[in-house]
Amino acid sequence: MPPSATNPTSLKWQLLQSKLLVVIILLLILGVFFRLYHLDRKIYWHDEVLTSARVGGHQRQTYIENALAACFFFILQKGYSRD
Repeated sequence: MPPSATNPTSLKWQLLQSKLLVVIILLLILGVFFRLYHLDRKIYWHDEVLTSARVGGHQRQTYIENALAACFFFILQKGYSRD
């Protein structure tokens, strides 16, 4: 028999490696599941909005002006609705 086959430390290491591999594979599957779960209801993060705007041909300054105008309108609307 080869010396590594009878070495208890080697057997423990192999068992640890196989358990670690199973855990990594399960975490990967779980990660893919949660990434695809309710994909139609995912929120759109601010960096994705900026990227989509740039791909759509909008300039950053135009986006900022529109966002500021929308915020100003929202503040005015909320301020007037409280009276």
